[in-house]
Amino acid sequence: MWKKTISCLLSLTLGILLSISVSANEPNILSDYTNLDWRGDTLYLDKGSGAIYFQRNDDGSAQKATLSIDVEQGSTGFLFYVDVGNGNKKGDGGFCSIQFYDGNNKELLGRSTGTAENLEHYVRYYIGEDERFYPIPDGAKKLTVTLSAWGEGRSANVNVYYRNFSLFFSDNIPLSDSAADEVYMKSSSSLSKVEVGLTPYTRWIWIGIVFLVALSFYLIRVWRQKYSTPKINSK
Repeated sequence: MWKKTISCLLSLTLGILLSISVSANEPNILSDYTNLDWRGDTLYLDKGSGAIYFQRNDDGSAQKATLSIDVEQGSTGFLFYVDVGNGNKKGDGGFCSIQFYDGNNKELLGRSTGTAENLEHYVRYYIGEDERFYPIPDGAKKLTVTLSAWGEGRSANVNVYYRNFSLFFSDNIPLSDSAADEVYMKSSSSLSKVEVGLTPYTRWIWIGIVFLVALSFYLIRVWRQKYSTPKINSK
């Protein structure tokens, strides 16, 4: 039991250290993703969660926004990830994709999350890893990040939410093997629940309500145990 616990703690610590080393040595190009120059349909920000999303068109058509980034010349590898979820809202779906292009606008590499739908919790989609970046294609000059979402729901928002965009370039982190036949990013297990429209005050209010309800049930149970008439037998 203790061996398994210690092993899990060591693995978690190592993962944190690797993440810190990447973040410390290589700047996150997308750290300010809410203020970057997205082109296309309008994106909106949910301040409480840090998620960006589209509002629904009157005709219910798909919406798309694209961000263009210059590839840092001399870099050999990259790491990209994004968290996507939709709160398990049926009928709404979307994706995020990245593409590398050369100087003639020819696509050299592309990866997609695939359709994200029925996701009550955020899922992290990624290409590359902290300790082994994915190789940048030879001759790459530009990278684009594309978001698209659609749905037939009645809410004001298209219920597909994107957050925690991260993009790192490096010229010294070891590279993983490239796989030209892959079209989708890898994905992690579920993260936090998709919650939109909540402020920090709202969260504390709900925490307080849950606490008071739990306290009420506890006090009722204590009162019953103290004042109930004990039974001598079952007959």
